Amino acid sequence: MNGEAGMRAGWFYSIEQPYRLVKNGKYAVMAMAISALLAGCAPYQPLVVPQQPNFAALPATAPMPGHLAEAETLTLGSIQTLVLQNNPDLKAAKRGLMIAAARIRQAGSLPDPSLNLTLDHPLNGAGLINAMNQAIGLDLSAIISRNDRLDAAKAAQIQQELNYTWLGLTTQIKASDLYIQQVANAEQTRVLTVELTELRARQRQGEAALAKGYITQDRVVADVVRAADLARQVDVLQLQAIQMHQKMNALMGLAPDTFWQTRGWPNIATPDTAQQNLMLTQLAARRPDLLALRAGVLQADANYRAAILQQFPGLTLGFSHANDTSNVQTAGFSVGLSLPIFGSAQAGVAVAQASRAQLLAEFQVRINQAVSDVAAVQSQLAAYRARLAQIDARLPTLEKTAANAQTALDAGYFSAGSYLAVRATLTAERLNAIQTRQAIVQAQLALLGVLGCPEKSTMNTSTVDESTIEKKY
Repeated sequence: MNGEAGMRAGWFYSIEQPYRLVKNGKYAVMAMAISALLAGCAPYQPLVVPQQPNFAALPATAPMPGHLAEAETLTLGSIQTLVLQNNPDLKAAKRGLMIAAARIRQAGSLPDPSLNLTLDHPLNGAGLINAMNQAIGLDLSAIISRNDRLDAAKAAQIQQELNYTWLGLTTQIKASDLYIQQVANAEQTRVLTVELTELRARQRQGEAALAKGYITQDRVVADVVRAADLARQVDVLQLQAIQMHQKMNALMGLAPDTFWQTRGWPNIATPDTAQQNLMLTQLAARRPDLLALRAGVLQADANYRAAILQQFPGLTLGFSHANDTSNVQTAGFSVGLSLPIFGSAQAGVAVAQASRAQLLAEFQVRINQAVSDVAAVQSQLAAYRARLAQIDARLPTLEKTAANAQTALDAGYFSAGSYLAVRATLTAERLNAIQTRQAIVQAQLALLGVLGCPEKSTMNTSTVDESTIEKKY
């Protein structure tokens, strides 16, 4: 019995020993560290999946939800502002900036140490205690490559910001282009509607004159055919206006049935030739997409440097403290090496080097394409302006000819078919003038885009430039 009681006493003593050690403070620091780690953990936050559309808030002048006031008009500048504030794609892309910022914090964090605890309980023998081993280790190779990983994350964040800026710029240009199309559509509809109204009035007069026998049937038939053609063109333009309006509402994040009107042709201020040539030489340092690609090259370069470091053996350093069942205390350290002898690290270097070379080649191609785009838009703009000047020179002659044809028709010296042909030519030339002016304004917008958007433009949304990239490195 005494022997059995002694064994039980030894058992309880061996079980109580870890708790005594905690009381003595040996594991107090460890317990506090674990508590601190648990306290610093981020809690889970559930997401609420939307079930209903969530459109942008409308101006305060709206008489009822979903509709603007009937007299509400939007300028090109207000459209660009609404696009930047409410465009769904830009809102989603903005979330990507938060991810890039979080990745910088992740890349800059030091590697977490590893903690190992072992407990061996003796199953027989008298006077023995539990054998314990406590070891802590740290991966030093992760610390060595920390700067390269941090550089890559910073470059990725800059690239994300610049891509967001470029997306905002291109989305604004797309909305501005639709705005110009709507203005031109309204102008063409007005010209055709005026022509159709005058023709229908003349058609009614002709029908009355035909009933009295004053004119022949061919004159009325010609008016009917021409009126039907004009009505068809007006219908096509009205359908296009509805489609463009819905696209604009989608770009601005508004409800599909939101009603608003355009104010008219915007005044697009483009830089002169000297300024364009200067901007062309600075294109790689001002266009957001080119700057973003440059940041991508820097990111690839940082990844290349990190891959080179992976060729060297990885080093892990650890410290340990242990006691055996006879309470012999030991302390020591350990060094671990990972040997990159099978070529995976070298393959990683080759991949990183090839990726960097590919991005550099793409950067050069993009610069060349940008310069070509600028030259193409410049030549198109010059051609459109020359064509508009020719149209403006022809219009007075055509208007005078149409007025003379009207007088000759009323006097019976001109046939109805010839008169309608003159009117059709005049109307086509007026539509040509509107379409050419539309092309000029669209080319001006395109020129601002391919030049990287001058600072005075309302479309300038860039917050990162070449100096920002240099400062971060």
